[in-house]
Amino acid sequence: MYKEMTQKLKDAIANCATEEEVRFLWLSELKNELNINFHAERDRNDAYYNGVVIEFKKAGLFGGNISSAPFKEAVFDRLDKYIRRRSKSEGEDLADYIGIATDGYHVVFAFIEEDEIEHRHLMPVCEASI
Repeated sequence: MYKEMTQKLKDAIANCATEEEVRFLWLSELKNELNINFHAERDRNDAYYNGVVIEFKKAGLFGGNISSAPFKEAVFDRLDKYIRRRSKSEGEDLADYIGIATDGYHVVFAFIEEDEIEHRHLMPVCEASI
């Protein structure tokens, strides 16, 4: 199942020119393949489901590099802010939330630990990272 979904994401990303198209692609595939309905939002996190916050960026914007400005913005600004806001509004502990940032070609998982946002390795979109 993940193999098919991953291949669909990888095949279709080349046709995505905007952040909105990346978001639509990912949310559609998550719904179709996993029957997960993420809540798409504006002026807040890009998508949310059961403690998982997703931040989408324009296709390829990370350039596979954690030192890129778009990567830093996605993790250290957006995900940090969105996780904190969600935790406060839902009354849950910060540790109960996971952040995901993707530009369609790469994906990273982030979380808040000891009041600081931390991230794992930036990984190419593949079956293991999905």
